[in-house]
Amino acid sequence: MRERFEKLNISPSLLALVAVLVLVVIGTTIYHFAVYIPKQKETEEKYTNYTAYDNTPQRAGEKTLLAELSDGSIKLYSDGDYIVLEQNGYETEFSDWNKNFSKSKPQLEYYDFDHNGNKDIVILAQDNYDEHYNTNTYGLYILVPSVDVDGNYDYAVYYTNSAGWYSKLFSTAHAQISQPISSPKRVQIVMDYLSNQFNYNVETGLPYNHAWTWFVTAPKTKDNTAYCTLNTWDYGPCIIALDKELENGGATASIDVYASFNELTEPVVIGSIDCVINISNGGLAIGIQSLHFTQNLDYYTTSPLNISDKDWSKTYTNGVNAAFSGSKLSSLSIGLPKDVNASSFTIGGVKSDGNAIDKVVLTNREIKIYAKSGISFDESLAKLPHYEATIIVNGYVCSIVEGAAISTEGSQQVLTLKLDKSYPLAELSDITITLE
Repeated sequence: MRERFEKLNISPSLLALVAVLVLVVIGTTIYHFAVYIPKQKETEEKYTNYTAYDNTPQRAGEKTLLAELSDGSIKLYSDGDYIVLEQNGYETEFSDWNKNFSKSKPQLEYYDFDHNGNKDIVILAQDNYDEHYNTNTYGLYILVPSVDVDGNYDYAVYYTNSAGWYSKLFSTAHAQISQPISSPKRVQIVMDYLSNQFNYNVETGLPYNHAWTWFVTAPKTKDNTAYCTLNTWDYGPCIIALDKELENGGATASIDVYASFNELTEPVVIGSIDCVINISNGGLAIGIQSLHFTQNLDYYTTSPLNISDKDWSKTYTNGVNAAFSGSKLSSLSIGLPKDVNASSFTIGGVKSDGNAIDKVVLTNREIKIYAKSGISFDESLAKLPHYEATIIVNGYVCSIVEGAAISTEGSQQVLTLKLDKSYPLAELSDITITLE
């Protein structure tokens, strides 16, 4: 045998290697059929009906009532990932509505949203949560129903949400915010169609030919000694709300405008960009002539674009001859007459501080308060926050001064309040002057 191996040139070591390989093959075969295949079958049976990332809408098997009309004619249910609308007993399922729809109670209404004479189902439901502004945002669903001859309902569904309407609005218009050179106490908001450029007067900083222009008063510093200077600005989320009484649509959208000022640590809301949501040309659209800026009433002011085209002056004398008990005026509160033909003002009470005033001269650019001879003004009254003059515009109180100074004319001291623009006489009504 040994001689045969040697003739075939097969060494004992090679023979041993072949034997090992044969054993490996036999062992692998046994493991494959005895262990691996049964284990694989067990795994297949266990996971055949499970999909780890299945996005197919799932039903819970039980409906949960979310909202209903007072008469019960229309109801909203959730059933797992489905929203079920029931109208007069007829149910329609929707599987592609926002996943947060049923996180809070939706607002369900039934009214003529598009003003075509037919009522629509209008739903406002939670859409998302804005962590930066700590507020919920909402999705708007308008369902326009139709009924076939068999009494089955079908719906044309219109939908938008905070992000979608925000994008739609700013694909239509753009805005800029600044403080004009000629009126630094004001902040101006200028909007125009996206295709139009902004144009400003180089000398005044006021806009040219932009119909969408609004103004607010800049907030004062914390110590009320000056008006703040604008740094940056930003938009908040778009908040959609329902309004049955609108003339050109059934919902509103509002975006708060935040302005940051160099002297303040936190931004302030100076107003909001608002519009109406309507149905037009087969889709949701911005209501005609509804896009506008709504001033925060805390900063309501007049427009520096509306100015007097000429200089004018009116004098009001003190209608009371009572003496002032003192030689220095440190506080005052008087109101000038609303009647444009009036020529005097009166102060009630014999001890009134108004008795220290001889006359008030009102011009398009300033208010000059004349003290009676021998009476002086406290020097602090020429500094903020110790002087103020306001008027009433559209029911809102507006500050109209931006500076003060004390001077002398003959034997009388004069406190001059500089107005924040050249005012038309008709605009200066309900004037209240306060010194303290």
